[in-house]
Amino acid sequence: MKVKKGVVWTVSILVILGIASAIVIPRVLQAVNRKEPQTPLLMVDTGVPTVGEITKTTELMGSVQPDEMVSVIPKISGEVLETYFEEGDTVQAGDVLLLISDEAVRTQIDQAQDAVNLAQVNLNSVNGGTMEQQLTQLEASLASAKLTLDNAEKNLARMESLFQTGAISQVELEQAQTTYDAAKLQYDSSQKTYDLTKGQVHEEQQAAAQAQLNQAQTGLQAAQQQLSYTRVTAPISGTIEKKSVSVHGMASPQSPAYVISNKNQMTVQFFVSETVRENIRIGDALTMEKNGAAYTGEIMEIGEMVDTSTGLFLVKASIQNTQDLYTGSTVKVTLTTQRADNAILIPLGALYREAGNAYVYVYENGQAKKTAVQTGMYNDEFIQITEGLTANSTIITSWSSQLQDALPVQVMSSSDAPSSSLSSASSEEETA
Repeated sequence: MKVKKGVVWTVSILVILGIASAIVIPRVLQAVNRKEPQTPLLMVDTGVPTVGEITKTTELMGSVQPDEMVSVIPKISGEVLETYFEEGDTVQAGDVLLLISDEAVRTQIDQAQDAVNLAQVNLNSVNGGTMEQQLTQLEASLASAKLTLDNAEKNLARMESLFQTGAISQVELEQAQTTYDAAKLQYDSSQKTYDLTKGQVHEEQQAAAQAQLNQAQTGLQAAQQQLSYTRVTAPISGTIEKKSVSVHGMASPQSPAYVISNKNQMTVQFFVSETVRENIRIGDALTMEKNGAAYTGEIMEIGEMVDTSTGLFLVKASIQNTQDLYTGSTVKVTLTTQRADNAILIPLGALYREAGNAYVYVYENGQAKKTAVQTGMYNDEFIQITEGLTANSTIITSWSSQLQDALPVQVMSSSDAPSSSLSSASSEEETA
């Protein structure tokens, strides 16, 4: 009875195992034979950097001014008798702008002429007239002294001969000697007076008279120059920008009467910082914009001194085709203030940042390699890489949030070879 029961249990277990096998084994085989789906590789674009130029521009506000502008300032004060030009009129160099009363100046001329006449009379007197008469009198005195001396000398010689023969006494000889000595002294004195009068004294008097005449003539010339100042003329050709005088008003050396500008060449003046000044050069091109119109020009002058009112350096640039611009107009100036040649450039979209650090993904052996870089200038399309890449580096140019270091990737082209170089960085960055 017990044997039968064991057989029954054995048969039951075998039946159950057979049923389970019939259910489970096919499923296991089905699972084994089924392939697990694989995750597709991330598709990327690649390229090598561009080596070229990138620039940085700065926008400033400038003021339009004529290249040549002159304030016409009268050189004398006086009542304005006439004015001949108004604001907006065109003048030529040398045109008379206004007349100033010359009444006071003509009085000065008359006085100066009188002084010249008087000095000339004095010089004539020194060179002739009184001086000649004085010299004639001195010559006569000298001749008389010479005659007296000759007679005294002859008498002395005769008395010496008589004394030797005993015909005269010692006293008589001494009297003859005294007479000769007195005559000799008189002659020497007359000669000296004549020589001084004719020579040094005369020359001094003549020099003094000539100096007086020269001074008087200089005064006359100055007065005549003052007369010419009563006719105020245009120093340059151009347009009257401003008129500040009127008939019967007063002209003064302290106030410009007219302002004239030559608009054949207009300029724009603007101020720059020391940093910008160090990066610009005379001849650099720039652009200007006013009410939607664009103008071109180039830098003409760069200030050497800091402007005390702004703390900046004044720069002057030319402007082409300025017929629509007026003196004092404000224009927006755009100029290149930084430039890098032979720079390694990549698209902005290829650059990543994390915690302030820049990096790119380089394509190597089918993987994306995270590579730290240092950056420089940038514009709307490109950024300069100063460290971390070479011109031959193959970078992943398509941005993706799935990229990570050592991630296998696949280039979108048919092979893993990198695509052609990136396009040139030709646009410019603008900074306020």
